[in-house]
Amino acid sequence: MSAAPPSSSSPGSSGRLGADYWHLWTASTAANLGDGVRRVAFPLLAVSLTRDPVLVSAVAAATTLPWLLVGPLAGLVVDRVDRVRLLWAVNAGRTVVVMVLVAALATGHASIGLLIGAALLLGIGEAFVDDAAIALVPRCAPEPLLERANAHLYGAQVVTGQFVGQGITGALFAVAVVVPFAVDAAALLVATVAALVLSGRLPGTAFGRTRAAAPPAGGALRQAYAGIAEGIRWLLGQRLVRSL
Repeated sequence: MSAAPPSSSSPGSSGRLGADYWHLWTASTAANLGDGVRRVAFPLLAVSLTRDPVLVSAVAAATTLPWLLVGPLAGLVVDRVDRVRLLWAVNAGRTVVVMVLVAALATGHASIGLLIGAALLLGIGEAFVDDAAIALVPRCAPEPLLERANAHLYGAQVVTGQFVGQGITGALFAVAVVVPFAVDAAALLVATVAALVLSGRLPGTAFGRTRAAAPPAGGALRQAYAGIAEGIRWLLGQRLVRSL
């Protein structure tokens, strides 16, 4: 059986990253911009709704707790499903969640409970889409350019998520409480569209498309636990990765 052809938009020998990669980069960068805005906007909104420090802390925790809860599971799922489909579907769902929050703010129906629920859902989705984007890089860039491709993607994630997104949130919030969340929704919509375009260009992107038939439910659960344990063992055995 012949090997799968390389991506038509990855020139390889030209030394340039192709259109497939830049669609992925756009999807990841836009989503991380929205995530950066959201991380700051949620606590600010919580303070405007309540003076209870416990409730404000609960909202802040809900923005970061999902990574701890679903991080290992997200990696396991990404290895077993169509990654591009996961990327656009989860971002589409996150767009809907933020739009519901925008509607609640616009109509005066926002509450701390809604904020906590939205923060948890958006954070869980973030864990899945970030893992999927990273896992898709080898499919969207030729092997000689993988180092550059990963650097571009990670650099954009850091700049947009930790500097640009979080840096502009205060100014957006000063305009109106709803504005940061409208920006988040717009960014997630751009990410969804970019991933949808990529989906049409990269059919069949799941890891191991020729897997054997799925095991029974109990076997699948055992495999899931085994996969997570294997990942933890690998991490503990890598001094450089542990230090990062």
